[in-house]
Amino acid sequence: MSSSNEITCRPRDALVAKSREYPGLWKYMDSVRAMRGKGLGTWPDCCFLPISATVALLNRLYPGTLDAWAGSQACEELVRINAFAAWRVTQGVYRFDRTVYEEVRNTPFEGNIPTSVLCHLPEWCVYIETPDFVFMGECVQGFWMYIDWAVGTDKGTLNIVLDMDGRPVVLVDLTEEPLAQQIERVARPLVAQLGYDNQTIDAFSVGLLSLLSSVLSLALYLCSQNAEIGDGTHRPTNPTPKRIKGGESRLFPPNEVTTWGVGVRLGAALRTAIQYASTGEGEANARNAPRGHIRRAHWHGFRLGPTKTVDGQAICTADRKFKVRWQPPLAINLGDLSDLPSTIRPVL
Repeated sequence: MSSSNEITCRPRDALVAKSREYPGLWKYMDSVRAMRGKGLGTWPDCCFLPISATVALLNRLYPGTLDAWAGSQACEELVRINAFAAWRVTQGVYRFDRTVYEEVRNTPFEGNIPTSVLCHLPEWCVYIETPDFVFMGECVQGFWMYIDWAVGTDKGTLNIVLDMDGRPVVLVDLTEEPLAQQIERVARPLVAQLGYDNQTIDAFSVGLLSLLSSVLSLALYLCSQNAEIGDGTHRPTNPTPKRIKGGESRLFPPNEVTTWGVGVRLGAALRTAIQYASTGEGEANARNAPRGHIRRAHWHGFRLGPTKTVDGQAICTADRKFKVRWQPPLAINLGDLSDLPSTIRPVL
C-alpha cells in the first residue's frame, strides 16, 4: 500500500471536476446515508447510498437538473454521481501486478458463477487501473465500480463507470444468473450509449465482450476469498463515521489517493514458475515424472453452509452462500517458489 500524488491525475481530478458540477452535494449525500435504517429504509452494507436517494436530493437541491437530461442520459448521470460520491470517502486505486493482471483478465468464465458474488468489493467504490484497455479506438485508463440497491428489496446492481471520453456506464444485475450470460446481455446497451447504430454494434461486439469480460474478471478477483491486496499488514476497508459537535456523525474523506498493490507476491511467483517451465529448470528428478509446466488459471466456485435443516429437510442450493476463488496458474513439478520478494511491478 502506498499514498502518492502520482496517480491522482485521472480518478481524483475526475472527482474534483464532478464536485464543481454539484457544489455541496457530497455533504448532503453523506447526511442522507447516516439516516440509513432510521426512517429512510435500509440497504446492505455493501451499498454506500442507493441512487433513489440521490434522485430525491437532486430534485430538492438542483431543481430541473434531471429534467434537462433525456431519460437514459439522466440514469447514466446518476450512476456517475453515485460512483464519485462512494469513491470519494475511500479513494482507493487498485493497481494489479502485470502478470496477475494478464492472467486474471484472460481467465474464462466457466461454470455457473453467479453475479451476486460481486457484492463483496473491498470498498464501497473501487477504481481499478486498466492502462492497456482499448475500446472503440480509445484507451480505457480504468473504471469505477460500486453496488447500487433498491431500498426494501433484495435487488442489487453492480454499476461500472469506464474512465474514457464520456464515461459510459455498465449495469450488471446481482442475481444467480451466470456471469457469462450477463456479459452477453449488457454488451449492446453500452455501445448504444456511445451513439453507434446497430450495424456498428454488431461489428464491435467481439471487442466489447472482451472488454466486459476483462472488467468483470478483475472485479471478481477483488471479491474472491484468496485475493492478495496490499502488503499483508493493511487491507482496504470502508471508513467508520465520526461523531462531531452536535451529535452528528460524518465521514471524512482522505486527503489523497491510496494505491493498493494487487497480486504482488503472487505475480513474482508466477513469473518464476513460468521461467522455470519454459527453460526446463525445476524438472522433476524422478525418471518418469512429467516435465515442469504451468496449469492454466480458472475460477473455482463453491457453496458454504449446511445442506439440510435440523429436521432433515433439504436446503435449496440458492439459499447457501456462494463463494469464489481465483485459482492461479499452478506450477507443476517446479519445486518451492514461495521464497520470493514482494516488489510491485506496475502494469505498463
